Amino acid sequence: MKAAFAAALFLLCAAVRAEEPPALSYKIPEGWVADEAGARQVGAQVMFMPKGGTREKTDRAITIAYQAKDETQPAISDLESYFRAEMELTLQRFANLQAARWQPKGLDPDRVHYMSIELFGKEPNHPPPHRLVIIDSGDGFYSITFTDLRRDRLADRVVEEFFGSIRLEKKP
Repeated sequence: MKAAFAAALFLLCAAVRAEEPPALSYKIPEGWVADEAGARQVGAQVMFMPKGGTREKTDRAITIAYQAKDETQPAISDLESYFRAEMELTLQRFANLQAARWQPKGLDPDRVHYMSIELFGKEPNHPPPHRLVIIDSGDGFYSITFTDLRRDRLADRVVEEFFGSIRLEKKP
């Protein structure tokens, strides 16, 4: 009886584990470090910046935030709605926002459901130029932003390598 129960429990745990959504993985740019306090201040789970910088004193940063899906709330029920809601909130804060098409070279749209955009202000650094990818992980959305005070550096190798390293991987 105990063996049957243990086997059933094992199968149940394996089934639950198999249904877990994939986790986000990425390669932090060389020479960049995590800023846990800065992440908390901006409502993100993770923030990275070049070593020696702080949230207040850096010209480049990466932030990663997560929002769980909720089918009962239209704004966070699917990727397209979430992306639209995020853009509306950003436009409310920055009326002179401009957008450019941008797609990360290393992220395969056939394997990962995502939306991406480059945003910048008509006025310098209002908002700071940034590239945004929102990925549907199955149970929620990862918002990944690379911000730089200089728009021309958004095309740098470090930016493309970072976005190219992003993967959704099954948890072990």
